[in-house]
Amino acid sequence: MTLYTNKESNIRKTWLLFTIFLIVVIGLGWIFSRIYGNPGILFFAVGFSILMSFLSYWYSDKIVIGLSKAKPVTRENARELYNVVENLCITAGLPTPKIYLIEDSSPNAFATGRNPFWVCLTARNWKEFWLTNFPISETEICFCPLWLWF
Repeated sequence: MTLYTNKESNIRKTWLLFTIFLIVVIGLGWIFSRIYGNPGILFFAVGFSILMSFLSYWYSDKIVIGLSKAKPVTRENARELYNVVENLCITAGLPTPKIYLIEDSSPNAFATGRNPFWVCLTARNWKEFWLTNFPISETEICFCPLWLWF
C-alpha cells in the first residue's frame, strides 16, 4: 500500500460518510414526515443535511481549531515545532500548513483540513511533553503521518 492508495481510499471514505449522513438524515426526515403527515419535516431534513455537509466540508478546520481553543504558532513563539513541520513539508513536497498549539496536559497531535492547501496541524503539550521526552527525529516520526492522507 502506498501513500497514493491511502489518499484515494481516504477520499472515497470521506465521500461515503457524507453520502451515508445525507441518506440517514433525509431518511429519518421522510419517516417522521410520513408519521406526522407534515412534509415540512422532510424539507427541513433535506436542508439541514445539505447545510451541515457543506459546513463540515468547507469549515471543518475552523470548527475544530475553535472548539479546541488552539493558538496559532509562528516561528517566534514555537521555533522547534515550526521547524519540525516545515522540514517534513519540504521533504514531502507539501505546502507548510497552518500550525496551532493547545496548552493542555495531555500530549496529542492532530491534523484537519480538506486538501494539502487547507491543512491545520495542532499539537498539544509541545514544550512539556514532546520536547522533553522525544528527540526531534522521533517527534518528526510522530507528526509525519498526520497529514499524509491530504
